[in-house]
Amino acid sequence: MPPVYGLYASIVPSLVYIFFGTSREMAFGPVAIVSLLLNTTISLVAVPGDMNDYVQKAWLLSFLIGAASVVLGVFRAGFVANFLSLPVLSSFLSVSGFIIFIEQLKLIFGTSPPRSDRPYIILYNFFDSIDKTNRYAFLLPPPTPT
Repeated sequence: MPPVYGLYASIVPSLVYIFFGTSREMAFGPVAIVSLLLNTTISLVAVPGDMNDYVQKAWLLSFLIGAASVVLGVFRAGFVANFLSLPVLSSFLSVSGFIIFIEQLKLIFGTSPPRSDRPYIILYNFFDSIDKTNRYAFLLPPPTPT
């Protein structure tokens, strides 16, 4: 998605939270984990290559999540979060960080391996295309002739 949508998405929740929020420590906006979940969900149903369809589905999903949040807030259903154990939450955050890291490897090394939705295939494709590393992108010295 174009970055401008992320900028807009960071303004509206902050303005709404001014009036309805109860915590000063909450963070709203396009954070990495939310973006990862949104991309994974929309990629399953959007038409490949059609950015308008992708943007429309992102707006719809964001609206539905906002509506569900309002309904859960009205019914004071936040207590359900107390039933999520600490290992479950920390595992989710750790795996999300790992997935974000391996998705960025291609940008760090300047390669273009085939895309996949499986982390182990992403790593395999990355190491399979490591010989095509863009040395200027990674700032490695050129190989010496032998």
